[in-house]
Amino acid sequence: QTERSAFGIGLAVIAGAFSAAQFGVITVGKRSAMRADNCLGAPENCSEVLKEQFNSFGSWLASFGIGSVLLTGVYSAGLLCAEMAMTGHAEVPAFHVQVTGGPGSVAGVSWVLGFCFQTAAVARGGNAIMMPVNCCA
Repeated sequence: QTERSAFGIGLAVIAGAFSAAQFGVITVGKRSAMRADNCLGAPENCSEVLKEQFNSFGSWLASFGIGSVLLTGVYSAGLLCAEMAMTGHAEVPAFHVQVTGGPGSVAGVSWVLGFCFQTAAVARGGNAIMMPVNCCA
């Protein structure tokens, strides 16, 4: 039980680190793309292709969603295989759709909407300004 808890805490720490790094990676990538497009410091002069690549409600968000769904499946399968290798059996938890369906759906939709608006705020106001506001609100 203790090993399993430590494993879960370790995964939570890793998830937190990736989450914290997310907007930094976006900022670095956007600046690099703007530099390559010769529009660093003047986003209105960027090409339409570049603008769409970092459009908070466009292709960037769609790509993030598709990648998230695929990686969630890969990680879930990997965790089940790891549990099978460590314990000799894998217990798939029950879904309890009758109990968690409504509240879980509301939580999921709320998270997605919050993520969309947080991404838009960071794209508009920048990392240094919006991340502290987003994390404290």
